[in-house]
Amino acid sequence: MSIDPFVRGDNKGILIFGLVATIFPIVFVIFAVLPDLPRLLR
Repeated sequence: MSIDPFVRGDNKGILIFGLVATIFPIVFVIFAVLPDLPRLLR
């Protein structure tokens, strides 16, 4: 029976995955709002 690397205690992988999962939506929202930014600030 194979053990998943995350279950085995690959904390670095979890950390990177968590970091990407946290940052990606923020970056996505920034790029989605960027074209409308001048209109929103006015």
